[in-house]
Amino acid sequence: MKSTILFTVLLVVVGALMTSAETTVELHPCACPFNLAPVCGEDGHTYSNSCMMSCANVKIAYYGPCDRVYLKIQNP
Repeated sequence: MKSTILFTVLLVVVGALMTSAETTVELHPCACPFNLAPVCGEDGHTYSNSCMMSCANVKIAYYGPCDRVYLKIQNP
């Protein structure tokens, strides 16, 4: 009997603390699929799909991965 009363009081106290505390849930503003359809952003980065690029607030440069930049060695 005492343990039941103690448990009830404990639940009431915990419940009061939980309702008085602010609960903040941070949600990601974008929910993108995990499909692979590479796009090159104007920032020069390859994004896995256009949704991921849009979430990064980047405009599309072209469809497909960004080209790699190769240094050209000139002959002397």
